[in-house]
Amino acid sequence: MSYVSVVCGCEEHSQSLRDAVERTKSDESYQFKFESFTCFHCRQNISRALICGGCKAVIYCGPECSRASWQLRAGPDGVKKGHKKDCARIKESRLRVARFTTLSDQFPWIVKMGDASYTSLSLATKGLVGCGPSFGWWADHNCIKSHMPSYLHRKTHYTEEQGWKLPDAEIPWLSFDETKGRNPPESLPAFEDSWKSYYEWRRLPMSSPAAFLLHWPLSLYRMLCELGFTPGTVERRKTINIHLIGPERELGFLPILGELALLFPHCDLCFTLFSETVVEIFENSPKDSLARQQFAYSYEAPATAGGGKITIALDKLDAIYDLQNYHDELPDAILAFHAGLANYETWYHVIVDAIRLNIPFAVTDYVDTSLDECDNTVNDLLPQGLSDLRPSQRKEIARFKKAMESPRRKRVLNSFMSPALSDPVSSYLPYALNAWIYIVHVKD
Repeated sequence: MSYVSVVCGCEEHSQSLRDAVERTKSDESYQFKFESFTCFHCRQNISRALICGGCKAVIYCGPECSRASWQLRAGPDGVKKGHKKDCARIKESRLRVARFTTLSDQFPWIVKMGDASYTSLSLATKGLVGCGPSFGWWADHNCIKSHMPSYLHRKTHYTEEQGWKLPDAEIPWLSFDETKGRNPPESLPAFEDSWKSYYEWRRLPMSSPAAFLLHWPLSLYRMLCELGFTPGTVERRKTINIHLIGPERELGFLPILGELALLFPHCDLCFTLFSETVVEIFENSPKDSLARQQFAYSYEAPATAGGGKITIALDKLDAIYDLQNYHDELPDAILAFHAGLANYETWYHVIVDAIRLNIPFAVTDYVDTSLDECDNTVNDLLPQGLSDLRPSQRKEIARFKKAMESPRRKRVLNSFMSPALSDPVSSYLPYALNAWIYIVHVKD
């Protein structure tokens, strides 16, 4: 596999983060500042932030944008509500930072700046901020080097040593070998709703940064649990067919999702992945690549750990997910990371069809203010979905009417989110990967 030679600033950025952390240790008066932001109003990149005096969260480039953003304003997409309407709601969300910090405090080494803990600073102290194969599964997918061939263009997956880039004791092994100290959990899933308890079950020291990747499979686990799915038993093995919609960065570390085989003993978890990126990767992939295999990834846990199995297939045909025209068996569940249900019209028919077809559907999001917009979107779609039904579709009609009785859908602060916040971009709201779980539909 050949890589294009591209110069990027990842190494310098990582070093600057480490230097900042060291300086805070030696100079109590030093206040770390992030290098760049995006103005909430004009969307221009800026280096100095003016923060809204009301919510203490939203970032502007200056007073002019702050004033312009406050009131209702006309734009190319119609009239947009001003920040005045949302300022109090955003302030309320900003005050939840303390809850996120409590979660971060489970890991004593995580770096705290001001009243919050941040992922980039914390991972930099572990030497895990960068791009390219030398960073394994930690590689920054947003870097300019993401133009390199996809991870799924490889012939084989990284070994766990190559992917995790951690000391042996800090790796959540799936290739168990007790002669090397790579021990499976002592029991079937038995842990409380916290990273500390999960680490104890997985025999990991709290010094391990593995949670910064394990939040992906653990968030899938939490979504499936919220939707009512449970493991199988020795007497009755289960199969759960799951459609995962819109994956991008996850395609660079599919073996991390193998953790689910431990979490659902006596189960066959059959994932199919749908996205424009999936189709693009497949179309450009070599014939002998992972992307061309029947399963881009598969793993089976040992019988002593419950014998759970996960397979991950790529849908090579459907860049846009459409249940009405899907060419195969319908799923038992629909899941998505950071879906942005209110931001993309391609979700609208998925929402309606999931309710109509009675398919459990859940997503994650970075911040709870986005979930308010999700509620508005779902509520706007329900009347049209109801009107499209025939009188003979009595069960479907009842399902839509029931959904319309609950204008606010269930949302859950995910205890297995990424254990520190993402860097602020256009606000100081508590953004974290997989921070919130939003339930669109539970099977009746």
